[in-house]
Amino acid sequence: MNRRARQCGIGFAIPSAIVKNVVPALIKDGKYVHTWLGISGTTLVPDLAKAMNLKEDQRGALVEEIIPNSPAQEAGLHGSSQSITIDGHAVNVGGDVITAIDNQTVVEMDDLIAYLARSTKVDQKVTLTICAMENRNRWM
Repeated sequence: MNRRARQCGIGFAIPSAIVKNVVPALIKDGKYVHTWLGISGTTLVPDLAKAMNLKEDQRGALVEEIIPNSPAQEAGLHGSSQSITIDGHAVNVGGDVITAIDNQTVVEMDDLIAYLARSTKVDQKVTLTICAMENRNRWM
């Protein structure tokens, strides 16, 4: 086989549920507005859970930052309040942990993002299940 004729085999797929939402909006309006909560965050992993005095098997999406004037701010969510060092790396702790959205379990941040992209529309209300930190300053 000629070396120049090889293919890399790189590709990607877009879930059909997302295409069904995006394409009609692009045809009608020429743009698509994504749903959002107004947070940045990360997956709650065992080391983070332990550092936050949660059970090590607690999972969810750790809210690290709340975007001003966002739905998350309006709903009263809290972002991380402290930074600590785990294995030589600074990590944020102390924020709310989202464990479910509309009764759908959130094990990692990607679960939350995927649900928003596939199952919600702009201005739609969602119900979040939160593991809220009672004492946000306990990591000082």
